[in-house]
Amino acid sequence: MTQPKTQLLAVTPENHLDKTWRQVENFHFATGLTLVSVVQAEASRAAGSLPLAFWKKQDSFELVAVTGLEPNQSLMVANNGQWLAGYVPAVLRAHPFWLVRMPGQKHPALCVDESTGLVEDAGKGQAFFDESGKGITPALKAMLQLLGQVEDSRVVTERAARLLASAQVLVPFSFKTRPSGPAQDLSALGELYMVDQARLNALDDESFTALRQHDALALAYAQLTSVHHLDALIRLSDALRKSGAAAQAAADASANALGGVFTGDSVIRFS
Repeated sequence: MTQPKTQLLAVTPENHLDKTWRQVENFHFATGLTLVSVVQAEASRAAGSLPLAFWKKQDSFELVAVTGLEPNQSLMVANNGQWLAGYVPAVLRAHPFWLVRMPGQKHPALCVDESTGLVEDAGKGQAFFDESGKGITPALKAMLQLLGQVEDSRVVTERAARLLASAQVLVPFSFKTRPSGPAQDLSALGELYMVDQARLNALDDESFTALRQHDALALAYAQLTSVHHLDALIRLSDALRKSGAAAQAAADASANALGGVFTGDSVIRFS
């Protein structure tokens, strides 16, 4: 997921001592995100709900969840803002916070998107800092831990994706709902790749072991097992196109059956 246009501001006592923040109550902010970044630590969970792909950006590959079939049109956000898939990628749960690498800084800085309307002057939400003004509050610490886990796992994910590409087991993404039918074209979303199982199975023992030792094999299997979820996206897209508002109303109603996302502390747990 590319970082959308935001108004990012570093979280510091100077900027946020007297401000509060609120967790998102819906996912309307993600309606235009058809590719959402996913990392190794959550890949198996995400693969149970969403199709995964490898998005090629210049010379690197990023693991992403595909949430729609056309640019800027996510099918996983209902009209009422509910997330329709069973798993919510961690980067969405962390909204409106980001970890941003600043020039010349060794460690990334915690930043908040102030354009979201979730940051207020002494509002009803969570405080950024404790009464001393020096330490962050437990709620913000939990969010920082979530983002830290994401960034740590991103390093592992990028390395695993490079190994899969070097082993030549990644091929352009192609999916058929019927063996004799045409493949679903996702080229408008970006340069997407998937694991070719035949190529993976044909690797020699040394190459196969190298993938396993660096977590690349687990990532490959997660992506392979996730592909069938694209069929559900295609069927949902077809239903929306044919039935319009009636189909969307049915999709909104089905969100309750998928279970609520914002229960307990689920927003700030990595899994």
